[in-house]
Order: sequence, then C-alpha cells, then structure tokens
Amino acid sequence: MGRQTGLVLIDRSQAFSPSVALLCVALRGLALRGFAWLGFAWLGFAWLGFAWGLALRGLALRGVDYHSTHRDSALAAGKCPGYR
Repeated sequence: MGRQTGLVLIDRSQAFSPSVALLCVALRGLALRGFAWLGFAWLGFAWLGFAWGLALRGLALRGVDYHSTHRDSALAAGKCPGYR
C-alpha cells in the first residue's frame, strides 16, 4: 500500500512510471549541470575583472594613469569633438 519514509508517505499507486522517473532524474541532472556551468562562467568573469583591476593598479603604481592617457590619445586622434 504505502510506506513511511521520514515525514513523507509514498503511495505506490500514485507513483510515476519508471520511464517518467528516469526522465525527471535526467532533467534534474541537466539543470544542475547548467547551473554549475553558469556558476563557473560567473567565477571566470569575476577573476577576469580582478586581474584587470590588478593590471590597472600596477600601471597606476608605476605612474601611468591609464584613463587619462586613453582620453588624451582619443583627444589627439580627434575622436572627442567638442571636449576640451
């Protein structure tokens, strides 16, 4: 009829067929794997941003102001009309 497992009573007459249960397990595995890949991608972008920040900090410690040199070169190339 049914058996007691913790707090959930499983009624075997209402159980899924084995193929549906296998499909649910497969879909859950794919979803978990997809979330894991999203997590790894997010972690990779975080490390990339961290490395970029360290590179800019290293340039700043050497006296190179990346943002001003980039702006100055853009101004010299005439890419910023009207900006002085």
